[in-house]
Amino acid sequence: MKSMLSLAHAKYYLLRRPLLSVNTFFEINELVYSNNEVFEQTLLNKYKTDPVLMEAIYTASPELYYEFCKVINEEAKPGSRLILTLYKYLSRMSTRCTPYGLFAGCSTGVVADQTHISYADAVHRKESRLDMNYVNELVNHLQLIPELKRKLSYSVNTSLYAVAEFYRYVEYKVENKRRHYTLASVRKNEFLDLLIQEAEKELSYEDLLGLLMAAASTVEKEEAETFLDELIESQILISELEPTITGEIYMDTLVDKLTGKVAPGVIEDIKKINSLLNEGGISAFEHVHKIINDCFGACQSKDLIQTDLFFEHKKNQLNAETAAQITSQLSELYRLSAKASGKDLDDFKKNFYERYGDREIPLLQVLDGESGIGYGRLGKSDHLPLLEGIIPSEKKMPRVITWSASTVMVNKVFKRALDNGTRIGELTAADLEELEEKEGLEELVPASLFAFGSIVAPSAEELDAGNYQFSLGSCSGPSTANILSRFCHGDSLLYKNIVETLAEDEQDDEDKIYAEIVHLPESRIGNVLVRPDLRNYEIPFLGRSSKSLKDQIRIQDIVVSIQQGKVVLRSVRLNKIVIPRLSTAHNYTGGLPVYRFLCDLQHEGLYHSIYWNWDNLSDSPFLPRVVYKNIILSKASWTINKFAFNDLTGKIEEDITSVSAHLERMKVPRYVCITEHDNELLIDTHNYLGRTLVYQQLNKKGMVKLTEFLSRPEDCFIKEGKAGVAHEILLPLSNKKNLVRYPKPNVSRDSEIRRTFIPGSEWIYFKLYGGTRTTEKVLVESIRPYLQSLIDQELIEEWFFVRYTDPNHHIRLRLRISAGKITAIGQVISGCYGLFKADLEGDGLYKIQLDTYERELERYGAQNIENSETLFYHDSVAITEILNMIEGDVGESYRWLLAARGLDELLNDFGLGLEDKINVFEKISDAFFKEHNGDKKLTVALNEQFRSHSKSIRSFLDPAQDIENEIDEATAEFAKRTAATKDTIKAILALFDGNLLVGVDGFYLLSSYIHMYMNRFFLSQPRLHELTLYTLMKKYYLSEQGIHKRKQMTLNS
Repeated sequence: MKSMLSLAHAKYYLLRRPLLSVNTFFEINELVYSNNEVFEQTLLNKYKTDPVLMEAIYTASPELYYEFCKVINEEAKPGSRLILTLYKYLSRMSTRCTPYGLFAGCSTGVVADQTHISYADAVHRKESRLDMNYVNELVNHLQLIPELKRKLSYSVNTSLYAVAEFYRYVEYKVENKRRHYTLASVRKNEFLDLLIQEAEKELSYEDLLGLLMAAASTVEKEEAETFLDELIESQILISELEPTITGEIYMDTLVDKLTGKVAPGVIEDIKKINSLLNEGGISAFEHVHKIINDCFGACQSKDLIQTDLFFEHKKNQLNAETAAQITSQLSELYRLSAKASGKDLDDFKKNFYERYGDREIPLLQVLDGESGIGYGRLGKSDHLPLLEGIIPSEKKMPRVITWSASTVMVNKVFKRALDNGTRIGELTAADLEELEEKEGLEELVPASLFAFGSIVAPSAEELDAGNYQFSLGSCSGPSTANILSRFCHGDSLLYKNIVETLAEDEQDDEDKIYAEIVHLPESRIGNVLVRPDLRNYEIPFLGRSSKSLKDQIRIQDIVVSIQQGKVVLRSVRLNKIVIPRLSTAHNYTGGLPVYRFLCDLQHEGLYHSIYWNWDNLSDSPFLPRVVYKNIILSKASWTINKFAFNDLTGKIEEDITSVSAHLERMKVPRYVCITEHDNELLIDTHNYLGRTLVYQQLNKKGMVKLTEFLSRPEDCFIKEGKAGVAHEILLPLSNKKNLVRYPKPNVSRDSEIRRTFIPGSEWIYFKLYGGTRTTEKVLVESIRPYLQSLIDQELIEEWFFVRYTDPNHHIRLRLRISAGKITAIGQVISGCYGLFKADLEGDGLYKIQLDTYERELERYGAQNIENSETLFYHDSVAITEILNMIEGDVGESYRWLLAARGLDELLNDFGLGLEDKINVFEKISDAFFKEHNGDKKLTVALNEQFRSHSKSIRSFLDPAQDIENEIDEATAEFAKRTAATKDTIKAILALFDGNLLVGVDGFYLLSSYIHMYMNRFFLSQPRLHELTLYTLMKKYYLSEQGIHKRKQMTLNS
């Protein structure tokens, strides 16, 4: 199968492996299976004779380490819980590749001409630092030192923003080691205004105090200090000691920040802690613990040390042909992906447009849960103490199975596995061809992404010969750095490679920048968020940036708008589009609304990832392995539910026997993984420890999922001596054809162009509520002639209308008072009310509302808004004149045909030729087709419409047939529009060098003009009318193109 998508792999990768070989776990299980009596002692001896394993236990759980030491010192006997935990630890250290303390580590490899990964003479290198939870405790302790507080510098809380007479900001309190956030507010005053303005750049306590004293000469110094201390206590001002999670490791910078501000002994203690962390080992870590308890208060964190393990070895290279083959097959498999969609982001766009239209609004104002529209279900800020901690689950809708091409494919693969008796279902290229083609796939797969998984092959030689399988764990974006960044501090080669990859795949330019999100939601989460500088810019939000101020994009500097259906962020200071990125593996979905919003934006409109969805079969007790060429898409799995047992008694030994019998009936292999989300624990189902772990999971969760284990010793191509080593390879990928377009920022933001017109100003704005036909009748029969009389009297100079539903149907009518006639506003409004009175009293209109007119400057451009309003005026005149000619059902048939004629004339007015018209309608009809979930059924219906009406369309678009079609009076109105808008359109085109189709912004503007024209012409269901007419126009122009080509061929022959 030829894939339109062509991913490319990087020249490097990250190799992750467990500390021990797979054989280690297999051998200990053989011992359990054959001789239970000596197993426990052998397991204990395995640990206590190996200092590295003892340190691994200490790093993972100091409490367990000291419990084990009591057993070693014969102060206690080993209990079953200790034995089971050590068994799980050994499983993890032998088979699971996810780095965690000393259980597993990583190293950077290169793509070369052959595979050669050797651990001969390899060394372990440990990088240890204080756990971020304790770093925060340490900082809190330091900030309580009175003399230090007055020597520190402070800056404004990064979440603070102004709303009317108040400042709002997010503050937190720590309870049970967790941060609890609340939205706080404080009333503005001149002193607070001054400090907030000045402290945008970091200022010392003394400087802030000086500003206060200078601004309030009558205030005593003690009062000013109290005021300043209250701002610090309430977190309006944040000290420079706030831990950083980007840039250098925080503890490495703390000495510089404290030098000269605290007693030398404090500095020496911190230097000693850093030295001991570099030294490593249990005794060094115990010494760290003692220093902290003695000098900085009792440590509340049981997890004091965070350690990463790195392997250094002479050979770490993967065959380039293998990397290329895996990458090529992943490109083909992106046919299985789906566009990222999130209800929160979809709701946000809908709510934003209803509230703000095309305006550009400060981001924090929009996301304010009280005065804005918020974001997601946690986006509101009401204080409801009774409901605190109570978050009801989303209503579970009944699962609806829709039989699609994907469902057919999944069932076909499942049947193949059952038929062949191998527990393996093969997915073929032909299967993928039967799936619906992904629109814009090659352009909408992220520019930067990664694949990770493990290679199943008996040897490096077999791998290089092509005899391998790649068990895919994940392939997704939106950035290579997401899963790699946390290891960069300990691997300089990896860091260098990632920075170069990001610079190539995500380039800043004159119109846009990529900015790293800096946010610390919880102290411990900081352990996976810590990463060095990766990008040129950062967005700090309740997190401290390590960048200079000029390279920080303050959240208060960001404005948001909806352009071309896409959320667009812009930095006002830089006048650049801001593209947020979170280069970590943090699951942000439970975070604060601002944080979730920024993170969700990363995925907007992109094809998310490759994954195998079992669809209607997902609840099956057994699911086979799924393979595509060399790729294992999904491993075989077995699901055991507690309700499947009728004989569980609550007696552990009897119940474990029942579970064992059930495993045998299901033909579960001996070695499988207990799987929960992305956590996998290898067990041996033939021994009592493995069966006990299955039973415990079943009892705790009500179900247990078991997954096949593919890294058996004989299937590991990486060897340590003769033993097999499990592994995962993270291979950075790029999509050079990614063409996610961002609108250009509005360079000219002329403050002289007025946006808002309240009632009583030069623009008068009425909303006229009523039925669709009723409001059109009022518009055409009453309003149209009355407004023309106002034009003739030179009381108004232009007017226009649009149809709208919010949710009730109404017409929005806007009138512009003539220059120098501002005193006539009362006369015009009074006259309009007099006109509407009869319809209000009868069965016409049921509500009239005088409102504020907000110009859509972002949509039409500040310098182009008056041109647009003039165009809308002449368009409204022409359309209302034509609508006045339409009567009855016959008239309705004329409505859409005349709309097609007027649309063609509008494009002619903008100078579009046949090729341009095809280009325009191909794009906008495709967009509306997607909006309406276009499928084959809809395609057939649209094709049938064109077949039925193609002759009428051709006739109505031919001016020579106007008299015959009896539409000459109507088309004369379009001619008047053409003449009246000639200079206006010339001015619009001049803003785009004479051609609206050269750039994205020009096309977007033309699309908006077309959309508004269509809105005025049709009574109801405007979006469906647009889809249909745009499609018919596209087909008409394509047929005209075909006719011209045939004529040309005839002439040439």
